[in-house]
Amino acid sequence: MSGRLAICGASGYTGPLLAAGCEARGLDAVLVGRNRERLAAVAGSFARRVASADDAQALRAAFSDCAVVVNSAGPFPRTAKPVLEACLAVGAHYFDVAGEAAVFAELRHYDAAARRAGGLVMPGAGFVVAAGDALAAHVVRLLPDATRLRLGFSRSDPISRGSFASMLDLADGYATVRRGGRLVAVNAGSLTHAFDFGAGPSAATLAPWPDPFSAYLTTGVPDIAAYLEADVVARAAYRVASGLATALPAARRAAEPLAQIWPDGPTEAQRAATPKIVVAEAEDVYRRRAVARLNTPNVYTFTADCVTALAQRALLGDARPGFWTPAGLYGPDFVLGLPGVCRDDAAIDYRRSVRTTLS
Repeated sequence: MSGRLAICGASGYTGPLLAAGCEARGLDAVLVGRNRERLAAVAGSFARRVASADDAQALRAAFSDCAVVVNSAGPFPRTAKPVLEACLAVGAHYFDVAGEAAVFAELRHYDAAARRAGGLVMPGAGFVVAAGDALAAHVVRLLPDATRLRLGFSRSDPISRGSFASMLDLADGYATVRRGGRLVAVNAGSLTHAFDFGAGPSAATLAPWPDPFSAYLTTGVPDIAAYLEADVVARAAYRVASGLATALPAARRAAEPLAQIWPDGPTEAQRAATPKIVVAEAEDVYRRRAVARLNTPNVYTFTADCVTALAQRALLGDARPGFWTPAGLYGPDFVLGLPGVCRDDAAIDYRRSVRTTLS
């Protein structure tokens, strides 16, 4: 394989950030997208190739001389499988920035095929799930006999048009948790927990993030849940959405036109003003806890830095065939080499100040 990298979905919001990351690292990249005009508008001197996720032959041709493909073309439930299959056909490693648990579950079925083809398959190489995955692995390293893992993410930031479209696909009123090693769907907003993001306990509500799927593969902890910091209004909205789950398909269809006029994504100034904090709590049967915080730049900035760093490692030969989570392959500390990322073990006793409640 050559040392070339392809960015699929390069004309979206995240694509140009990835291209800038490749340029900063001196990587040889190819920009791949379905719209020739939008692709031509992406800054940089990289080669450009037109291919759509529904055209298998065009994808294989676009990736034919690439060692690594980064898929940033959402919605990922529609693009992940065909892009991955094109990667396996040409012998390229696959990374993406997906945030949907269903995508992780589907791509894991390609583990054996990837091993035969000699390709690495790593969904969630951006903020979701790499940041939480690394912190989860760290606290379980501190408490190896942990039986429960909670991940908390500081409040939501401005999102891109692609992220908004993906959220519409996720809007079914449910979130997934891991209980006794099994994935269980529960009503969104029904489970709340308080995390200390650095300024004392703050309420968070259950989020439909893929961490209960991915962190289990990384750590083996049987009970896992992921939460997003939310005020009273946001938590109430989650509960209302859950209660109206049967009506959500119609509501989702009504909201789809918004995806066409939604802003491309946060500006550089907005990204600089919205850093992110992740908290991980591991607990064992004796109620002993290991707690840590990870401070990162904005989710899109972190994503571009993280994906290009992992892709570069793969280009240099640091990759193993098969399906992997980020921390499962690269360990808990790989994020510490990224710009603006720092981790601290929180010396706080949560037993009185933090409760998990059903509401």
